[in-house]
Amino acid sequence: HPKWLTATVLERFMPILPGFILSLGLTACVSLGAWLLRSPRLAMAGFLVFPLLFLTLNFESVSRHAGIKSARPIFEQLPSTLPVDTEFACLACMPHGLPFYLGRELTVFTEDGRELTSNYVLFSIKTGKPWSERLVPLDRYPGYLAERRHPIFLMARTERMKEVTAWASGREIVLLPGDYIGVLLERRER
Repeated sequence: HPKWLTATVLERFMPILPGFILSLGLTACVSLGAWLLRSPRLAMAGFLVFPLLFLTLNFESVSRHAGIKSARPIFEQLPSTLPVDTEFACLACMPHGLPFYLGRELTVFTEDGRELTSNYVLFSIKTGKPWSERLVPLDRYPGYLAERRHPIFLMARTERMKEVTAWASGREIVLLPGDYIGVLLERRER
């Protein structure tokens, strides 16, 4: 099944499913009537009825969809006890919008930048230009984390649980919305 089709998504969208089915059903009936009667006016109504019904019967689906794509739920569930100088780092992922809610940049450990949505950054990486200091090649992340002198909150998708658990060394792993996990790696003393 698609990666986005999680239990959370199903739970959020099940209440609006009847309205969605009704919208599609009425659109199909109007469109079928337009075809049988060969009526251009009814055909135009068929084009208009779905968006009108969808937005009136299922208006809350727009905010539900925005909530699923937003990083706000992740931000709201971050531990409140994180030190002020904590660096946020993402292991082969990038919760879009999280830098906005945090009010600071993230460090992204990436193979080729595909976690980012900026075509400019992706093009720069592919053409061999120097990477931003906030983009760290994936094969260098162990050294980056080993040499840290400040706390780092390491985030990843749950599929990388083994790697995060190894870095956690017994610390609590936080389950975050959107299939993310995180752990606070304390500063290393020299």
